[in-house]
Amino acid sequence: MNQKGVSVIVIILIIVGILVTVGGVYYFVIQKQPKLSSVSPKTSISTETTTETTTETTISETIVDCGRTTIEGQQIKVKECFEQRFKECKPAKITIELSPTVVYYMEIIGLKDNRCLVKGKFLENPDPDLFGKEMICKYNNSKTLAENMVEEEETCSGALYEAISKAAKLAEDARIISALGQTRIIMVSIYNDEDNYDKFNCNYSEDMKMICDEISDQNGYVYIAHHPASNSSKACIYSKLNEKTSDGEEQYYCFDSEGNAAKTIINPSTTCKTGVSAVCPPDLRY
Repeated sequence: MNQKGVSVIVIILIIVGILVTVGGVYYFVIQKQPKLSSVSPKTSISTETTTETTTETTISETIVDCGRTTIEGQQIKVKECFEQRFKECKPAKITIELSPTVVYYMEIIGLKDNRCLVKGKFLENPDPDLFGKEMICKYNNSKTLAENMVEEEETCSGALYEAISKAAKLAEDARIISALGQTRIIMVSIYNDEDNYDKFNCNYSEDMKMICDEISDQNGYVYIAHHPASNSSKACIYSKLNEKTSDGEEQYYCFDSEGNAAKTIINPSTTCKTGVSAVCPPDLRY
């Protein structure tokens, strides 16, 4: 999962599921997180069994119900139970209350191809894009879940993972668009001072450098064009976005000195090109 991404759909979240051994805390990163209520610890043995045929062994064991905890992880026994089961990659489950209306469930399925399979889903979530969907992640259980996340060793798949990935891309795109918008003031200021746009580039000032770096951090890139190439009377700036259209087409965000600013599916390089023209594509529909 891309660690730069942060989700933004209604209660958008990116699960960073981190389980740190002894003395650590199990937590999820959630935007606009309400204050959490305390939940009494509960540890029990479920009568459920799980069967998973793998390339190494056939798993058919009782699922240990480690219990329920909150995002703050006050229930130490619950946390330690799941930590130990993960080390051994033995079937177990845990329920985490992220907020009064957001509850996440994790279940260790077992070992497959030298990776520990862990299923996740929301038992409660007001966001219909996340509720009712599942994902399965493959972890290296010789390390903690925290280490798996930091070192990006997890491989996840499923409808929930796709929804979270989409949310992350939308969040990155929102930052790209916001950053591009901030350059408008700089663009106008340069023209007022110089009577042209020639100095409008990522190295113009520390502010411009920071803005361009922010766009790069969100997996975007910055392209700036002037027309004419010197003593320019027009300028434009654009970046490709992360989220594609429902038809799988690439999207871009572009704005120019003529006041056009929006998303487009036309690559702006066709019209925003130094020495050729410095305007955004004509069909800024979005």
